[in-house]
Amino acid sequence: MVTTATVQALIDSSVNTVIDITETILVSDMSSLQLRDKTLRLFGAPGIQINGRHWTIAGGKLHAQTGDLFECVNSSMGLVLNVWCSGVKLSKSLWKCVGSNQCYDTHVIGGEWSKPSSMTTPIVLVSVDGPFYNNNSWSKMRFQTNGTPQAPCVSIGCTHTANWIYGNAFQDVNFEIPNGGAVELNSCFATTMRGVQIFDADLYGNITRSLVVCGRASSKHLRSNLTVIEQYFRLSGVRDPGVYDIEADSNQHMPYTFDIRSVGGIAGAKVEAKLSPQIAEMHPQLGINYVVV
Repeated sequence: MVTTATVQALIDSSVNTVIDITETILVSDMSSLQLRDKTLRLFGAPGIQINGRHWTIAGGKLHAQTGDLFECVNSSMGLVLNVWCSGVKLSKSLWKCVGSNQCYDTHVIGGEWSKPSSMTTPIVLVSVDGPFYNNNSWSKMRFQTNGTPQAPCVSIGCTHTANWIYGNAFQDVNFEIPNGGAVELNSCFATTMRGVQIFDADLYGNITRSLVVCGRASSKHLRSNLTVIEQYFRLSGVRDPGVYDIEADSNQHMPYTFDIRSVGGIAGAKVEAKLSPQIAEMHPQLGINYVVV
């Protein structure tokens, strides 16, 4: 592995705008990586491993060539600020936190996170086996699939049958061509989604998977709880049969704890939700079509 200090020295001394890094970059306590508008092509697998607190990466492009871009082992109070993150491999994620790995109070602000067309894994993949991914956020940024995705842009969840992950948030996020799903929540508690925008879902065929799913991995897991969706908007696209804009039925989400407001789309978008009877009862003036399950 190579330290962020070594990579920063290379960035500062190089006249090239594109720099190849052959080893995994290790982000540790108090690490800072100022990209200075340059592109790092990362050949390590993963490209960056996070194992530290109070770290920052800002201002440029990260392009994973062989593996996942970020592997989060243990993060606390981290920040990714206005970075264009991308990857070559369809089967690799740009942010991955799985198993017993942990991430707390870590935030992505600005920038774009993009994968090639026909991606087969989520851009953001969180699947932890305990309450190990809490109070993290994605805001003022874009997820780009480049068409025909086979997986959702974001999948976060807890695989432990008696635990949730807590307090994660999405604020003012643009999902470009998320026809394989935008956000999938599995056993999530107190998740907020405000200003979720769905664009260009008409460019590469139908929407094949529900765009926002608030649920659980199986009947053995805890249903998601205390979710807020506000100012959800879809511009275009045709949904396949049985596919919805929002899913939070009684099999997936706890009743009476789902708050949904200001949800819609332009004329012809036909925005529709799949909700529990209790949620439908709480929101009689929702203003969109919904199916009660």
